[in-house]
Amino acid sequence: MNNPARDSAGSPAGSPVSDPAGDSASSPAGDSAGSPAGASFNPAPDAPSRLTAEDLDARLARYAHLVIRSGVALRPGQDLYLSISTDCLPFARLLTKEAYRAGARRVTVRLSDEAIVRLTYDNCPVEVFEVYPEWLALMNNSIARSAAAVLFVTSENPQALAGVDPMKLVANARAAHVACKEFYDAQAQGRLVWCIVGAASPAWARHVFPGLPDDEAVLKLWEALFKTVRLDAPDPVEAWSQHQQSFNERIVWLTRERFDRLHYTNSLGTDLMVGLNSRGIWKGGGDAVVEDADGGAADAGAAAEAGAAAEAGAGEAGANADAGSAGSTSAGARSTEGGGRWFFPNMPTEEIFTTPDRLRAEGIVFSSMPLVHNGSIVDGFSLTFENGTVTDCSAREGLDVLKSILATDEGARRLGEVALVPWTSPIRESGLLFYNTLYDENASCHLALGLGFPDCLEGGVRMSEEEYVAAGVNKSAAHVDFMIGTADLQITGIRADGTEVPIFQAGEWAF
Repeated sequence: MNNPARDSAGSPAGSPVSDPAGDSASSPAGDSAGSPAGASFNPAPDAPSRLTAEDLDARLARYAHLVIRSGVALRPGQDLYLSISTDCLPFARLLTKEAYRAGARRVTVRLSDEAIVRLTYDNCPVEVFEVYPEWLALMNNSIARSAAAVLFVTSENPQALAGVDPMKLVANARAAHVACKEFYDAQAQGRLVWCIVGAASPAWARHVFPGLPDDEAVLKLWEALFKTVRLDAPDPVEAWSQHQQSFNERIVWLTRERFDRLHYTNSLGTDLMVGLNSRGIWKGGGDAVVEDADGGAADAGAAAEAGAAAEAGAGEAGANADAGSAGSTSAGARSTEGGGRWFFPNMPTEEIFTTPDRLRAEGIVFSSMPLVHNGSIVDGFSLTFENGTVTDCSAREGLDVLKSILATDEGARRLGEVALVPWTSPIRESGLLFYNTLYDENASCHLALGLGFPDCLEGGVRMSEEEYVAAGVNKSAAHVDFMIGTADLQITGIRADGTEVPIFQAGEWAF
C-alpha cells in the first residue's frame, strides 16, 4: 500500500529514493531494468495520444470531481489540505474549485518545488535534517486534530534526488517520525481521511515516454493515468464503488483461512517464507473512517471503541518537509473493523494486503521491477531474511540507497506488509513502467519494509503501541513497497497444521 506519510523521504513528506549512480553490486535478479524475463515495459510510443490538448481541461475537471467525491470523500464543512507540485497548478485550481463545490470549509494548498527541495538537500548538512521544524510539526499534527481530509498529488521526477546523501533522507525520516507522531498515529489508526493520486508533469513523462517531445509525453501520461482510475466509465464515482466491492470475496476467504505463513517462489530465485499473524485481517479496495456524532472523524478513544482502522515523492522535504507531501509508498486501502465513511487512500488500487508477523521471515526475495525511492532508482536487488530481519542485500543499481532504507531504524529491516496483485492487473497489462510506486505496486505482488498496519490485526487499533508490536505488527519510521510479482510466481498458504493451499499459481489467483 502506498503510504505518502511514510514513503516520502521517510518523513511525513515524501519517500526516500536510491542513487542510480551510487554503490552497486551484482545481483542474479533477472534481466535488465529489474523486470522478469519476458516482461515488456514502455514499448516504443508509436501511436500518438488520443487525448488532445483541447480535451484535457474537461478530463481534468472530471478527474478532480472523482478525487474529491471518492478519493477523499470530502463532506460539507470539512477542511481539505492539498499537497501538490508547482508543475501542477492548473490541476490544483480544479481540485480546489471542486472541493468548494463539495462544501469544503477551507482548502489549504501547500506547494512544493523539486528544484528547491534539491537545493535544500544539497546545501544543508545532515545535522539540519536531524531536527524537525516545530512549526511544521504543529501544522502536521493539527491536521490530524482537526479531522481535515488530506490529499497528496504525486508528479515527481523519478530521479529528482539522485545523488543526494541518503543519510540526510534517513535523518529527516527519523526526526519527522518523532515530531509528527499525532499525524502518523491518526493515519495508522484510521482517524485521518487521506488520498494520494497522480498528475502528469514533464519530468515524470520523460521517463515513462522517453524520446517524445514534452508536450506529447505529458498528454500520453495523462491518458495513461486516466485509464488507471477508470475515468472512461460513464460514472467514475459509481465505477469506484463497484471496484471496491470486487475485493470483498477474496478478502473474506483469506481472512477466514487463517494461514500461518505464505511461501513465495519464482524463477528469479525467490524462495521466501513469511509468517502471518494468527489474528490477522486481509484488506483491500477502500477504507472507512469511524465518525463521531457530529460527523467528524472520531478521536482516538472513540475510534478505538468503535474499531477504527487506518510509496512518493520529492514534495516539500528536509527543512521544508510536511506531512502532506506525496510519497512513493506504500501505501491499496484498508477497510475498518467497524463502519464509517468510505474513501480511497490510493487511486489507483488493485491490491489485497495484510500485515505479517514482524518476527517471521526466512529466505531470499528478488525484486521484479525498479524501486523509485525519493527521486532515485534502486534496481535488480535482493533481500535475505533470517528470523524476520534482513541480514544481507544486493543491488545492481542504487545499493547505497537500499542500505540507507534498511538503516532508517530497527523496524526498517523487517516486513510491514504483504500485498497480492494478479499478473493480469490492468496496470500491468498497460505495458507501462510508471517509475512511481503508487502505480507500479498495483501492477505486481509486493512486500513492504518497515511500518505495519495495526488495523490489519483483530483489535489492533484498540492496542497501545507496545501491545501491537508485541502481537507482531512492525513499527518503523519507514514504509517502502517493492515489487516481486512475476508471470510464474507461486504463493502457497500454509496452515498451522501444515496443510498447504495454493493462493497464486503462475502469477494469478488460484481461487
